[in-house]
Amino acid sequence: MDVNTNGVVTLDEWRQFDMTLWATNHFNTLDEEVAALASARRALAIANHRYKAGVEQYLEVIVAQTSELTHEQTVIQLRGQRLAASVALIKSLGAGWKPASTASLER
Repeated sequence: MDVNTNGVVTLDEWRQFDMTLWATNHFNTLDEEVAALASARRALAIANHRYKAGVEQYLEVIVAQTSELTHEQTVIQLRGQRLAASVALIKSLGAGWKPASTASLER
């Protein structure tokens, strides 16, 4: 958060800080999704074993694979959102997050 010359934080800066702080603290869905992914992986393993034993059709394996991949994609998306929220929080706190200049990259 930048503080102006009077030592006051603007309302927009406070809102940005508050929103990013909320976002970094409300990722319980990531934990739930990781648990769902683990469950989907167990279901896929069971479906594979049942198929190999001749008890189940391959369609059930495909359905289990689809479920696992869907949960895996969601976990990856939520982790990316968590990282983006962390960067936004650091930036809103005034940590001076600045990308490297192209001149320093060319050296």
